[in-house]
Amino acid sequence: MIMRAVFNATAAGLVLLFFSTCYAGGENWTFTVTAFTSDRSDKYVVELSPVDKVSSFPNSCTTLTVAGEYASLFWLLRFGDGPSRTEHKAALAFLEDAFKSKVPMKFGWIGDGIDVTGRTGACTATSRGLVLERAPDGDAVYSYFKWP
Repeated sequence: MIMRAVFNATAAGLVLLFFSTCYAGGENWTFTVTAFTSDRSDKYVVELSPVDKVSSFPNSCTTLTVAGEYASLFWLLRFGDGPSRTEHKAALAFLEDAFKSKVPMKFGWIGDGIDVTGRTGACTATSRGLVLERAPDGDAVYSYFKWP
């Protein structure tokens, strides 16, 4: 009886771990949102000006422009292993508030969170989804492009 309970608890824990989403491991930097447009659903363009001006990307950009659209089919084909539409909309609302208030905020990406290929240029990026992460040291918006 005890062995069965231990097995059930272990199995439940493994299932929860396997199907849960984990977003740890990203990098972020402090930016001021200088421009923001959105359809309030999926598409957006945000222009970010780095607070710390240093020579390494992305802080070497005068303005980092990130354009994106929530890629529902892309994430569906990955069995939901990425940002949800609800998370994406919450991140858009946070970006809009940061733009209106002009208060610096943290923006970053996890893994291959933005696409900065030759098509877009070094200070222009493409995203397929956003997540707002709440943290004691400050909230941050993270971009996803490919996952994992």
